[in-house]
Amino acid sequence: SKNDINLYSELDGDDDNGLAYKIIHQAKDRGISFLQDYQFNSLLSYEFNSESFSFMDRLRYIEFDRDWSYDPSDFNRNFTENILNAELGLTKNSLNEFSYKLVRRKRGEGVDGFQHHYEFAKSLGPFQLRSSGYFMNNEQPVLNSEWSRFNADLSYQGLWFIPGYRFRQDRNEVVNSTTSEVVRSAMNFEEHTFYLKNRDTLNTTYGIEFQSREDRLPMNGELIDNNSSQTYNAFFKTNIDNTNQLHIRLTYRNLVNLNELGEDRNEETILGRVDWVGSFFDNIILADLNYDLSNSRELRREFVFIQVPTGQGTHTWRDDNGDGVQDLNEFYIAINPDEKNYAKIFVPTDTFEEAFNTIITYKLNVNFPREWNQQIGLKKTLSKFSNTTAWGLNAKVTEEALGARLLPTNVADDQVLGFRENLRSTLFFNRTNTVFEADVGISRLENKQLLTNGFEERINQDFRYHIRWNLNKTFNFDLNYIDGLRVSASDVLTQRNFRIITENLNPSLTFQPSRNLRITGSLAMKSKRNSFADTSFENAQLTEIGLGARLSKAIKTSVTANFKLVDIEFEGVETSPVGYELLEALRPGRNLTWNLNWQQKLGSGLQLLLRYDGRKSEGNQTIHLGRVQVTALF
Repeated sequence: SKNDINLYSELDGDDDNGLAYKIIHQAKDRGISFLQDYQFNSLLSYEFNSESFSFMDRLRYIEFDRDWSYDPSDFNRNFTENILNAELGLTKNSLNEFSYKLVRRKRGEGVDGFQHHYEFAKSLGPFQLRSSGYFMNNEQPVLNSEWSRFNADLSYQGLWFIPGYRFRQDRNEVVNSTTSEVVRSAMNFEEHTFYLKNRDTLNTTYGIEFQSREDRLPMNGELIDNNSSQTYNAFFKTNIDNTNQLHIRLTYRNLVNLNELGEDRNEETILGRVDWVGSFFDNIILADLNYDLSNSRELRREFVFIQVPTGQGTHTWRDDNGDGVQDLNEFYIAINPDEKNYAKIFVPTDTFEEAFNTIITYKLNVNFPREWNQQIGLKKTLSKFSNTTAWGLNAKVTEEALGARLLPTNVADDQVLGFRENLRSTLFFNRTNTVFEADVGISRLENKQLLTNGFEERINQDFRYHIRWNLNKTFNFDLNYIDGLRVSASDVLTQRNFRIITENLNPSLTFQPSRNLRITGSLAMKSKRNSFADTSFENAQLTEIGLGARLSKAIKTSVTANFKLVDIEFEGVETSPVGYELLEALRPGRNLTWNLNWQQKLGSGLQLLLRYDGRKSEGNQTIHLGRVQVTALF
């Protein structure tokens, strides 16, 4: 290998070149005279890596160094490495086999030790025993590490059920050889498991198990008992024709703290997961459900706004009170490209809240067979309809009642630490028809999060009605009507609280004389009013006339231009958060906005993007924003 960190300098070039080699001798499936049913396998290898050798990519498994209790960052230089590996094994079949591996590794001062591995499986009538073990010793100048693992599984292969016992032990100690104190431990526990499961079948598996475990932790130079736990598990899995699948896993754990010097962490944990995929009526209805229930610790957070290059942020700052100080309630989600110059950065705190976490995702698709379109009556009518629905919920609550945890949609606000729900459902009519199509749908997103000083909540909800009508090959008519709701509520930034109801009617007509040219004219009439309180009076009426064009030439050139005239009648305080939302970052009166995008393919893997945005509002100067982007794909 050659790794020159400075190609323009000849200084310190002794470590640029590296050398490595590996020699392997392997024997496979050799017969044994005194064990006729077994085959013998062996491997002997030696690997050398010079101090300056540089690997092209990761060669080892990810925990290779960890299994030696070795961290390269603890040493400020590389070392020459020697690895000797010897393996042998006897194999009859997967139920009867034995293997042993010895590894000797020397890597300067970082690693000087041995590893021993073994795996064993033996079948005696209905009894099946499987075992594996690992022992490591590594001596460093100051530290000495020992690591032992032992696993054993004994089961009885009954006619219907399989009872069994499993034992696991993992002991790791890194000791200071001078003081004999335990410095650290990667893992140190002992675990006993009793289980009962059915014999494997093609379609269904199920079982239960009980697990007892004790963990140890290094403290003040000694390993002490840290905690003990008792865990109960139950699982069920069925698969019918790969179209209907159900996986269920339930867990209950009782954790007891044994460390008098540590925090009191006695806790009960209930975990559950359900995965279901269903298909009904010859795939007319497809459903997919994922349900996850667990305990968690929710971190209280606070946020700050950091200025970034224009166009690369998400928020804008407007000095509403004119004091020149950037108050948190003066930052808004930016609408115009030239105002996106601040990023909202969440900063974690050291305060945690115990919570119960529920995650649910559900998808439902309904598609009637296309063949029904050739029939008459009800089937022909149904073939024109289809539906797509998706619902997701991620809630973190402190309510301990199990019923509220299972479906936390009506939990009191003071019991909610984090909540995110999204729903999207659309009913289509003639979805694939090239002449006429209509759909109606709902979209809702609710987000509530715990901050240092309280909660912040936002709700976006839209009911959408849409019609698409291709009048002929050249003209296309499109009509949208949206009944929307925007809610912002905060315990801290109370000036940002609003509840805006919107109505939007948006017809458009598209003229496409050729495959390369498309021209669209649109009209939008929006009515928006704030109904947060009985005293709320803010409202706006927006009338928007737009003209857009797109010119494309194969995949090399694409030019898009849009122009909008927006006339706004507004009642309220323009510089308030409610005013910003109602005016959509524009001003009362006449507003002009325009943009131009030019995308050009310069060559293989090279693409140029030019974007220009402009805006002119009554009483304000014209704002221009231009951006250039070059993308190179190698």
